[in-house]
Amino acid sequence: MTRAAADASRVSRPLSTFSFTLLAVGLTVLLSTYLYLRPSPHEFVSANRASLATLPVYPGASLEHETSAPIFDGARLARVVGYTTTRSFTLPRSVSSLTISGWYLEQLRGRCTVRPVSGEPVADFTCGTVIVSVDPGGPLFTRRYEIAVDSR
Repeated sequence: MTRAAADASRVSRPLSTFSFTLLAVGLTVLLSTYLYLRPSPHEFVSANRASLATLPVYPGASLEHETSAPIFDGARLARVVGYTTTRSFTLPRSVSSLTISGWYLEQLRGRCTVRPVSGEPVADFTCGTVIVSVDPGGPLFTRRYEIAVDSR
């Protein structure tokens, strides 16, 4: 091996070690940032489901489906600060939206505090640290309604 080739191998080895270290640090920073901005939904959704299990279901309603969506803090990087879990229910016959809202107001009286909502038949509650929103569907009559929970 010539002297020039030996010098070249000594120079490239520290450079490749430096490149690898820089890449590893960069990936660690990216992964940490991602995990900070997007926490696992498991804890949030589990808490939401536990809260939903304590809420009454309108008589005759059956669960159609459940979805969960992230709640962003609104900052520039849009960090996820929680998850909302929504359950949709179907009713066997058309019911007035106000009847559903009124039924939930009656059922949760004394257990939850009513939150003010302007101009809609939506009923919003605070039950301890849990925010509950009942959307009774249409403006007059409906065969479907939703309950959304945020257990931050």
